[in-house]
Amino acid sequence: MHTGQLHYYEKCKIRNVAYADKMEYLSFDVESESGAHLNTISVCNRTVKDDIRKLLSHPTIRLFWAYGMVDVDIWKKNSDVYIIEWSPYDGFACEYEVSEEELKKLLQGN
Repeated sequence: MHTGQLHYYEKCKIRNVAYADKMEYLSFDVESESGAHLNTISVCNRTVKDDIRKLLSHPTIRLFWAYGMVDVDIWKKNSDVYIIEWSPYDGFACEYEVSEEELKKLLQGN
């Protein structure tokens, strides 16, 4: 639970998924339902695809990733809704609501 600023966006889309350096680095854009660019999220973790597969098959887990000082958490909110929480520093976070179909885009990439 955040004690600072929390920004919540519903029905977001994932675009421009890219993996680099032998799949250690993942970056993707988050867009609003209307197509406005909200954020570019990057993570550095060799197990990103495995982590996402585990989350999809075991929705009670919560993913925790980091890239520098940025924290990225992903969890299942309800039947077809996942939350991607992006926090660049303590006291500030954005939560992006995505469907399971959108989350699966992170498994594809380039």
